[in-house]
Amino acid sequence: MKPLSWLFSISIIVLISSSLYHHGVNEFFYNENDISFVEEKEAKDFIEKDYDKYVQHFSIQDLRARKVKTITEYIEKSSEDIIPFTEEQKNIIISSVKYANQYLKQHPLIQFEYFRNTPWQFILTNGFYEQGLPHTRGAYIFLSKNFFSLSTEAQINTLIHEKIHLFQRFHKELVKKDLEKEGYKEYCLRKEYPGIRANPDVDEYIYYHPSKYLMVATYKSDYPENIQDILETSVHKEHPYEEFAYNVAKYSSSVFKK
Repeated sequence: MKPLSWLFSISIIVLISSSLYHHGVNEFFYNENDISFVEEKEAKDFIEKDYDKYVQHFSIQDLRARKVKTITEYIEKSSEDIIPFTEEQKNIIISSVKYANQYLKQHPLIQFEYFRNTPWQFILTNGFYEQGLPHTRGAYIFLSKNFFSLSTEAQINTLIHEKIHLFQRFHKELVKKDLEKEGYKEYCLRKEYPGIRANPDVDEYIYYHPSKYLMVATYKSDYPENIQDILETSVHKEHPYEEFAYNVAKYSSSVFKK
């Protein structure tokens, strides 16, 4: 989920780029300009069947933060929240993707070709589902209509951030090895930690940062007001994946202007 400092270690990005070079990922290349806007039926089916089991693992605090009483209620309301893209919205995303690709291409520590196997597939919501926060699930990037009220720079930054999360999901074992090399250590499974906030953009573990602090975001109480009602205010410290995504995306606004 979106809203790091440049500390996620430059070397982790170098390690990922180097490792990918030796893993033959380029055999999966696709056209970087291929963008799809998922049909409502497909999007609703994904939500309703909870294919990635994200909602299935919600705690009572997760439900309360989302103003629902049961998982079934949340799934039903989330499915109803799916809306189609307008042509104007599609054009805005197509333009932002062009800039996001351009940024990743010229990033000095990223070999962009290894991101090309991760397609741009978008689903739009009205703002109830996950309270409108941009995030990824499966192969999809979820945006709400609030995305279109952001500045151009913020839109590009958001898409870069979410693209990184998709990369992390589809290259999980590779990223895991590089985290270990960088000194990030698994502490426990997220499901074992009381009061933790659900986040679809991270893996199943809580980590110790190399600087020896625990990376976790927990709700302030058993009755959180919303998803962002958490004790940890520096969201990039929630998980290495979030730290990585923020660090890569953070300078995009200084590079691209329309």
